Amino acid sequence: MSALTHIFVHLVPRHDDPFDGIRKQLASAPERHEMRELKLSCDTYECVHRVEYSFRRHLRFFYYAQVFRELQAALEKTLDDSRTAIVYLTDEGVWAEFLRRFRVRWPRPFLAVNVQHGYAYMGRPRTALARRGVNAACQTLLGFPAFGMGSLGGAGSRVFDVYLTYDQDVAAFVTRHTGDAAFACPEVIKHGFLARARTERELARKRGEDCEEVLFALQPQGGILNRIRFTSLQTMEHLRPLARLLLEKYRRRLKLRLHPGMDRERTLRDFRRSDLAELADFDENRDLAATLARCSLVLSYDSTVLWEALLLGVTPVSVQGPCFRGHLGFPHEVLQIDDGLPATLERLFAIAASRKYAISNHGQWLDWEQVVSRMVKERFFDVSADLGKATTVRLQRAT
Repeated sequence: MSALTHIFVHLVPRHDDPFDGIRKQLASAPERHEMRELKLSCDTYECVHRVEYSFRRHLRFFYYAQVFRELQAALEKTLDDSRTAIVYLTDEGVWAEFLRRFRVRWPRPFLAVNVQHGYAYMGRPRTALARRGVNAACQTLLGFPAFGMGSLGGAGSRVFDVYLTYDQDVAAFVTRHTGDAAFACPEVIKHGFLARARTERELARKRGEDCEEVLFALQPQGGILNRIRFTSLQTMEHLRPLARLLLEKYRRRLKLRLHPGMDRERTLRDFRRSDLAELADFDENRDLAATLARCSLVLSYDSTVLWEALLLGVTPVSVQGPCFRGHLGFPHEVLQIDDGLPATLERLFAIAASRKYAISNHGQWLDWEQVVSRMVKERFFDVSADLGKATTVRLQRAT
C-alpha cells in the first residue's frame, strides 16, 4: 500500500494541538504516512473567532461566504495532490454540514476523522428541523450551510467515518446515533497537554512548591441559548463570597482564567467593577497545562477545563445555582455558593487531600497507526498478497 496522506485541518487556532498525539504515532512509520497541515489565512481565523464567540454565529450566512470558499479551495488543492487521504477535523457543527456537501461533490473517496476538542452534552438540538430547512435554503441560494446540527455525531451518519472521543460513553453515544466507528482515546487527543502538565507538576513537587491553588475557569456568558445565565459581571459578583472565604479561612487567592472566546478588556473591566480584584487574581499563564499542574481544586460551570482536571487527577467542581444548572457526564463534585458554602468548601479540600480523583485512571490509549491502516485497507483497498500493491476500490457512500 502506498503512503497515506494525513491532512490536519485547523479551523480555529488553538494553543493545544489536538492532533499532536496522532501525529507522534504516525511519525514512527514515515514510509507509510505523509502528514500535511491545512491552515487558513489570519483574516479568516479572525472572522471565525469573531462570529463563533458572539451572537453572530446565528447569522453565519452574512459572514462565512469567503470562509467556506477559502476552506473548499484549500481542501480541494490538498486532496488533488493526495492519492489516499485521511482528513482530520476537530470541529463539528456547521463545519460538519460543509463536509457533508463537500464529500458528495468530491469525485474521489477519502476517510474523514473527527477529533473531539471540547466537552459537549450528549443530546440533539431541539431546533434540528428548522436548522435543516435553513441549511437547505442556504445551500441552494448561497452554496454553503448556516447552522450545525450539534456535536457528537449530530450531523448524522457517514459525514465522518471515525470519531475519536474523550470517553467511552461519548463513543458509544456517537456509534448508537450514527452507526460510525468511535474510539475513546483521551490520552491521544490530549497527549501534549497531559505530558506538559504532568512534567510541570513533578518539577514543582521536586522543588517543594505548593500545588494547592484554586482555579475558576470563566466561560462566555449571556447568550439567549446559552446554558449559563449570568453575564460576566454577575459571575464576578457571585464569586465574591467564595473568594473571600478562600482568602480568610484558607489563605488562598482564587485564580480566574479567561476562556479563549472572551473579550479580555471587557472582562477585566467587569473584574474591577465587582471589587473581586481585592480577593482574586487573573491567571496570566499562557499554558493552561502549567496552571492545572499547580491546582488542587478546579471550578467552573461546565467548561472542558473540568474534564482536563479530571484527567490529571485534580478535583473538578461544577458551580451550580442561579448561574447554571446542568449535569456533567463525567465524575465531578458540585458546589452551590448560595447554599452551605463553608461546609462544602471544607469537604472539597478534604476530597482533594484524599486524592480521590488521582486514584482512578480515566485515560485511554489507542494505537491509531494500526487502526487507521486497517480501516483504509478495508474501505479503500483490495490488497494483493503477491505483488504487495493496492488497487483502489470505490467507496460506496450514502448520498
